[in-house]
Amino acid sequence: MNRLLIICCNIVWFISCLPGYIRFYYASRNIKQYQTRHLIRLMRNNRMTKYGRKYGFAKINNWDDFVRLPLSEYQDYCKAVEQIGDGEENVLTNDSVDILQPTSGTSSIPKLIPHTKSAAKEFKSALDVWIVDLFMQRPKLFLGPQYWAISPASEIKNLQNRKVSIGFLDDAEYFGKQQRGIIDHIMAVPAEVKQITDMQTNQYITLLFLLRLKNLRLISVWHPSFLTLLLNAMRNVWPCLMRDLKTGGIDSNIHIPDKIRHCLEKKLKPEPKRAGELMRLDLYRDDLYRAIWPNIQVISCWREGNVQLEIIELEKAFPDVLIQAKGLIATEGVVSIPLGPSQQHVCSITSHVLEFQDNNGTVHPIWDLHTGKSYQVILTTAGGLYRYQIKDRIEVTGFYGQVPCIRFLGRTGIISDFVGEKIHIEHIEKIISEVARQYFPSPRFAMLVPSTDNKNRRYNLLVEKNGNANLNLIAVAMSLESELCSNYHYAHARELGQLKPVVVTMVDSSTQNRYRNFMISKGAVAGTIKFPALCTVRGIEEYLIGISAMS
Repeated sequence: MNRLLIICCNIVWFISCLPGYIRFYYASRNIKQYQTRHLIRLMRNNRMTKYGRKYGFAKINNWDDFVRLPLSEYQDYCKAVEQIGDGEENVLTNDSVDILQPTSGTSSIPKLIPHTKSAAKEFKSALDVWIVDLFMQRPKLFLGPQYWAISPASEIKNLQNRKVSIGFLDDAEYFGKQQRGIIDHIMAVPAEVKQITDMQTNQYITLLFLLRLKNLRLISVWHPSFLTLLLNAMRNVWPCLMRDLKTGGIDSNIHIPDKIRHCLEKKLKPEPKRAGELMRLDLYRDDLYRAIWPNIQVISCWREGNVQLEIIELEKAFPDVLIQAKGLIATEGVVSIPLGPSQQHVCSITSHVLEFQDNNGTVHPIWDLHTGKSYQVILTTAGGLYRYQIKDRIEVTGFYGQVPCIRFLGRTGIISDFVGEKIHIEHIEKIISEVARQYFPSPRFAMLVPSTDNKNRRYNLLVEKNGNANLNLIAVAMSLESELCSNYHYAHARELGQLKPVVVTMVDSSTQNRYRNFMISKGAVAGTIKFPALCTVRGIEEYLIGISAMS
């Protein structure tokens, strides 16, 4: 890659993000004024939509008028999303909907979040601030290319035949067409790689592009296992990678559609010098990845939740690199971004209208939050979500000037989320009911639990023996896996290798008591303990199976 071109593009990108950063700076000096103005603008822009007429947007002239609107959840938008999918205009927004972007839901059908040009601008407002701050904190980023993870495209079943397309946006797409043209010159891996749906092939091509770049400066992924799995796959195909790197092109044994192969091979020139450098490396040296990419400054990924093994692995592999915790970003909207030397997660006040509900049910505007208090997030967005409860719980950790800083605590309700699969209890209840009807009617105890072994992440369905001694565990597991894969994000995690297949374990009749005792030890009241279809309490599998496994 042309180093001077990359430096110039990084500078131009930085400059193009500056207006958003300046806007954030001035908004932070009077949060109430900025949020109220943004709110009124959204109400006026969408007052003639179906939703706006129903709830009287035209009469909303201040914050007090606005908070009379009801809080909403996804089920409040299902009919509207269907109408949008069928091509109807002015349903939730005056803007046309460009795409319906799926996210996990509580049923087998993913939630579909409308995405408009105005919504893209809201996302861009947050990302502009993050990019400017990132370059200022780590100025060496200007000197080299970046890798923003590109997941392989996956088929979305039962969601086609819509007039509004259903799909997934790459991170870079949120920056808009003008900035995207600049960013394409900076990206280490071309966007065409997304079209390679086979995971192993996708990893191979990604590695082939990354290994060319000694000067790689930034890696951005979501779940850190995406990166650790990629790096761990490298040794297995090292000779083939070196051969392709040296000669250019892609090995004929790597199966890629001809059109994509031709497009990618035009970007893969022979690199004999780079191949020679890499071939002299000991693949089992402790600092292998730093030897391959000595100039990496930042790895951006999730650090919250059950990811500590991957974070430890990355910190060991890249000891002097900033492993930056991403902000709270959902398909529905951006809540926070990492900023400043201390990398606090600062609320993105120039993106959406932000409200927060405390533990007593009282809803607060963003300027009325208090350090140490926990809240649930409520968003109003230009994508057509109004006072929308995204089910994320946060704690206020302090302030960045006048802007609240937050820490993600988790999701409300029962949800399991190893690597982004977001399995909800409502979905699991339906799955177990369907599987039980066929294999083990009326089970006394049937509970899905996440694996205690973080190195082999998977789910385990615990079923009480109780007349099911001859249960075909393999058949049950296959049926259960098929049902779980109806959740797009679970299926995607399986395709990426982030999750192992689900297993089924028989347990004895004392398991209910053991579960009850375990929950009491965690602070539950004995008389109120139920036996849910999904339990996500850390250590539950080890506690129950370690004593009571039957087979």
